[in-house]
Amino acid sequence: MERKEKRGYTLVEMMIVMLIIGLLSSIILPHMVKGRYHAQYTSCQANLRNMAAALEIYHTDKGTYPEEGDWRDKLFNSHPTYMHPEPRCPSNDSQYGYAVSEDLHNFTAHCNGIHHIIIKAVKKGFPQYSTTEGLVTDR
Repeated sequence: MERKEKRGYTLVEMMIVMLIIGLLSSIILPHMVKGRYHAQYTSCQANLRNMAAALEIYHTDKGTYPEEGDWRDKLFNSHPTYMHPEPRCPSNDSQYGYAVSEDLHNFTAHCNGIHHIIIKAVKKGFPQYSTTEGLVTDR
């Protein structure tokens, strides 16, 4: 009588494979998620730099930065349009904040996103871009 070889996997072998896959995913997955949030943070910084460039062009054309009340209309919806479309924070799709000095010659743009919740090294309201300091990622 010929003996047929058993070609199926045993339960123990399958459990070992599942254990290895689980260990690898528990090591790799947090790094992938962290990388995603850092990419969003880097994208947010790029958005602020682009907004600052648009604000500088506006300042060159008009001699002052736009006032806080209507800065979005003047920057994104006016003719000429200085930037289109209006950028939004990739962490939670929020609009960026803006503050201007009383003499309308200095501004600070900041992020209203949730980077400070996700990435512990980031403080609320950062990154920021100001005419005096440039891009500030945290304090």
